[in-house]
This record gives sequence, structure tokens and C-alpha cells, in this order.
Amino acid sequence: MKKHLLLFMLLAAMLLLVSCKNKKYEQADYGDSYVPEQDAQTFTVIKSGAYTDKGFYAVNAGSGNIDFIDCANKKAAPLCSRPECKHNDDSCSAHFNNLTDVIAYDGYIYAVAQSESDFMATSLYRLSPDGSEKVELRELFRTEEENDASCSYELIIHRGCGYMVINWQENNRSNKRKQSLYRIPLTGKERTELFSFEGYEPLIHILFADTNNIYFTASCYDEADYANITDHDYRLDIMTDEITEIKEPDGYSMLAGIDNRIYSMLRSDDNIKVFSMDESGNDAKEMYTYDNTMPLIFRDRNYLYLDNELYVSENSDMQRRITVIDYDGNMVRDIADIGINKSVIWSDMEKILLYDSDNGQYSIYDIKTGNEIVTDTYQAEEEE
Repeated sequence: MKKHLLLFMLLAAMLLLVSCKNKKYEQADYGDSYVPEQDAQTFTVIKSGAYTDKGFYAVNAGSGNIDFIDCANKKAAPLCSRPECKHNDDSCSAHFNNLTDVIAYDGYIYAVAQSESDFMATSLYRLSPDGSEKVELRELFRTEEENDASCSYELIIHRGCGYMVINWQENNRSNKRKQSLYRIPLTGKERTELFSFEGYEPLIHILFADTNNIYFTASCYDEADYANITDHDYRLDIMTDEITEIKEPDGYSMLAGIDNRIYSMLRSDDNIKVFSMDESGNDAKEMYTYDNTMPLIFRDRNYLYLDNELYVSENSDMQRRITVIDYDGNMVRDIADIGINKSVIWSDMEKILLYDSDNGQYSIYDIKTGNEIVTDTYQAEEEE
């Protein structure tokens, strides 16, 4: 009897071990409403900025530091709590090698940069919001995964998980290849493939996150002659992992998805028009016409931002401006008199952060008034 009991307990333990080993990471459910600290900030695919209620955080490409821009005292400085720090090596919490992304999530600041222990690896780091602590959480990917390819990647943190795309780019353009969208826990080594896409020079871009939905686009060339490109837009339900294709009319490009409405643009020779529609492409409503064919477009839950920086750089007699519209098609603000050397970094849905590459200074524009509330006095503190 004892032998049978012991055998039963051993079998149960083995089954539990197998069950735990094969169990996938469970996605937390925060419901169908916007949750500020849990929902990803998807202002642009380039995560060079982030915000919390304390202020903005920005990637300073020149120094390799994360800068904190305090909206209350109008100062900018590396995100480091040590007053004697030089902010120029790994001992500084703000400093990284090959820093690319800064992300605000659930009371912490996250960074993507080269691993401090393995230069072949790109890692995810977590920092305390005052810069007093820096922890390397996990490896995201390694350059040696594909010896014949370079890569670009995108990462958002949304409702407890990371969602990552690694766009491997072939040196031999005549080869087909596959790109994938993964879910990753913020620690450990696990990653789960949720979607894959194959073709010539395929690319996946994460466009927007809204409650339990993530919207993304996938494109590739149909044949090796690179004559025709195919692109599709999708919605991922993070609770079921179901992928739904968004059925926009031909020629439309998705910008965002909010409350089950899709916001897209249609480009012509003279302008672009912004539309809203349902996921099947029906009930299309024209929202706004913008008299420019190549604006930089940013987005958050409140607004779309149309920046004519590229047009002005080719037409020096034009004035740089950022046009802000809401999702009902109303122009909220047309911010003018912006220098061509100022790049848009991020928005907190009330203010826009810009960086002047000429003098290394940050500016903040109030969306409601259009005023530049911080100007040349808003400068990163110099290293000692």
C-alpha cells in the first residue's frame, strides 16, 4: 500500500512539473477601460520618450543617458540620484551603451540598451523613477541569432507583458524571410510567437495599444523584383491571442484604433484625409483634410499630431508647425513658429516635448494654448 501511495505521489509531482513547465505566461485582464499606468504609450514606434505624472523622460542620444525633464521646476538632468556622478559610465543609473528606448510603465522607467555583461545582447532594464536603482531584467535578443542579417525592433509594455517585434533584415535581398510578433514576460527568457509574416523584406510595426487590443501592420514585397508591396493591418486581442485583419478600403493606412473605431489616412497628390471607420471598413467618416502629403504623424488617446518638419526641410520658405486634431476631426491647436532643428519627442496628452539638436535644449508646448512654456532656460545640466 505504501509503495502504491509513493508511486502515486511521484506521478502527481511529475505531472505538476510538466504542467508548470508547459504553462504559458498568463495575460492580466484590466478590463475595457483605459488604465494609465498599465496601458502602453504608443505616441510613435520610436520610443525616444515617455511620461509620468512627475514629468518627461527622454533618450539623449549624444550622451547615452536617460534625461528627466521636470515640468514643475523646469529643469532637465540625467536620471541619476548621485550628485557626484559624472553620468558617463555604467555606474550611473542614467547611462547606457547603445540606448534606444525609454518606457514608462506601472511606476517604473524601463530602458532598452546593450547588455552590460554581453555586448552581443540587447537587454531590458528597469529603473526607479528617481534614478536610484537600475536592474538588468532580461535579454531581449542577440545579434548572433541571425548572422547574415541586421535588425530593427520595437517593444511596448502593455498590461503586464512586453510585446516585441524583431525585424531581421537580409543582406541578400533576393531571399524570403519571416518576421514575428512576440509576447514576453518582463523577466526570464520566455517569448511566445503570436503572429508571423513572410515575404521579401517583410516588416511588422506596432501602431497602437487600446485596452485589450494591440493594433499593428505587416508589409512585404510580393516578389524578388520588389515591384509591388503588400500591406495588411491587424488587431491582436491580448486576452484570447486572436488576430483580426482590419478591412480598410484600398489605399488607406491605419493610424490608431480606439474604442473599436479605426482611424486611417488616405494620401492624394495634394493632401491627406483622415477617416474613422469600423474594423470592416464600413461606416467611414471623413474627419480632417491636411494640405500636405508627407507629414510626420504621431498619436495618443486624445489627439493626432501632424508635423510638417520634412516638408519644411525641403522648402525653407515654409513655416514649421504642428497641427493637433482630436478624434472627432476638430483642430485643437496649430502650433507655429517652431524651429526646424526641434524634433518631436513625446506627448503626455496635454503637452508636447521637443528637443533642439542645435543647443541640446528641451522645449515643452502646451496643447491647449500653443504656448512654449519652457524655452532656452530648459537645458540639461552639464556634466562636472
